[in-house]
Amino acid sequence: MSRVREVADGVFQLSVMKVAVTVVMDGDRAVVLDAGYRITPARVRAFLETQGMHPRQVSHILVSHYHPDHIGGLRRLQLMTGAQVGAHPSEAPAIRGHEPFPNPFTTRPFDVMFGELAKAVTPQPAPVDLLLDDGAVIDAAGGIRVIHT
Repeated sequence: MSRVREVADGVFQLSVMKVAVTVVMDGDRAVVLDAGYRITPARVRAFLETQGMHPRQVSHILVSHYHPDHIGGLRRLQLMTGAQVGAHPSEAPAIRGHEPFPNPFTTRPFDVMFGELAKAVTPQPAPVDLLLDDGAVIDAAGGIRVIHT
């Protein structure tokens, strides 16, 4: 079950398994910020339908970073929407499947214990169409400016 709240006019935050996915309405288009877990695309579709929109009206999916709770549903969401995907240049190769994701567990014994778990939750490769450098402006929702943190 996902919870939805409007955090600003036309900006909706969907909470799916305690992970926030933001949908920014832009007239008859929408932008999705982060893609959540693998189950998230179905929740995004359901939300869009409550707004009278079709998933193909999503123009962009912009990801903040490549952790599985932010891009686990990216491949499915991109296939469902046909949207352009944007990510930071340093993370795009891993998202595309061209480089392995780093193991977030680097301290023994966690690297051994959780390394296999990390492989199990590794997201499916997804296209990255836009490289989101600091200061870039995405031509959607009145102009979304990238701030690298």
